[in-house]
Amino acid sequence: MRKKLFFSVAMLFFGIFTSTATVYAESQPADVSALRTLMTELSERDANENDNFNIEGFATISKKFTSAYEKATEYLERADSGELYDNEQDDINTTTTQLAEAYDCYKNNQEGMKALQDAFTEATEKKDIEKNYTKKSEDNYDKALNDVINYFGKYYRDENSDLGVDNIRGDLENLANNIKEAMENLVEGVEMIELNWVLFETSYIEKDDYTEESIEKLLEAVDEGLAIKDEDLELSDTNQARVDNAVKKIENALDALVLKSEEESVEEPEEDLKVPNTGFLSGILENNSLSSNLIFAVLASFIVASFSAYKLIFKRK
Repeated sequence: MRKKLFFSVAMLFFGIFTSTATVYAESQPADVSALRTLMTELSERDANENDNFNIEGFATISKKFTSAYEKATEYLERADSGELYDNEQDDINTTTTQLAEAYDCYKNNQEGMKALQDAFTEATEKKDIEKNYTKKSEDNYDKALNDVINYFGKYYRDENSDLGVDNIRGDLENLANNIKEAMENLVEGVEMIELNWVLFETSYIEKDDYTEESIEKLLEAVDEGLAIKDEDLELSDTNQARVDNAVKKIENALDALVLKSEEESVEEPEEDLKVPNTGFLSGILENNSLSSNLIFAVLASFIVASFSAYKLIFKRK
C-alpha cells in the first residue's frame, strides 16, 4: 500500500516537473538579433534619399524578397510584443537566411544596374539630335538601347524570373558595354532632309498625266537619288555635294514635267482668249483656288506658248 502511494506521489511530482519544464521551454524568447540587424540595414538604406535602394521597388521584382520581408516584419512585431518564442527559431533562421540571400543578390546585381543606368543616361543625353548620322551607325545605337528595353520587358513577363534570386550582373554589364560601344561608333552622315523630301514629293506624281519623255527623265533622277541614299554616306564636302546635286536634278525634272494636255495645247494653240477645257484649268475655275491675276497668267501662257507661266500655275495647284 505504501509502495503504491509512494509511486503515485512520485508520478504526480514528475508530471508537475515535466509540465513546468515544457512551459519554461516554450516561454523562452526567440533570438531575432540577426534578423533585426538585417532589417535595420534595409530600413536605413530605404530612408536614405541618396541611396537607390527602395524596399517597395525591390519587392515588386523579387518574390523571394517579398515573402521573406513580410515574414521578418511579422517576427519582429511579435518579438517586440513578447509573443515570439524559441520553438519558432528554425523558421526565424530560415527567413533571415532567405532575406539575406535576396539582399546579397540585389547588391551584386546593383553594380551591373548602376553601370547600365550610367551608360543609358550618357547615351541619351550626349547624342546630338541636331546632327545626322549614318543609318548603319544609328541603327546600331538604337538597337543597343532597345535591347535594354526588350531585356527587362521579357524578364518581367517571365513569372519564374526573380531579381532576388537570379544573378544577372553579367547581362547588365554586357548591355551597358554595348551602349557605350554604339555611342562611340556613331558616325555623322550627310544632310538628307531635302533629298528625302523631294523623293517624297515624287511619290504623288501621276505618271499617266505626263508625257513619257518627261516622266522618264524624272524616274532617272529619282533612281539616282535613291542610289545615293542607299550608300549611307558619311559627312564630307564631296558627299554632301553629291546629295545636293541629286536633289537639284530631281527638282529640275519635276519642273520640266510636261502634261499631256499641255503638249496638245502647244501643238494647237487657241486663237482667242478662251480658256482651254482641260481638267486642270477647269478645276481651278470651279474651285476658285487661284487669284484672277494668276488665271490671267495662265491664259496668257497659252497665247504666247510660255511654259514658265504654266509651270507657275502647276506648282500652285
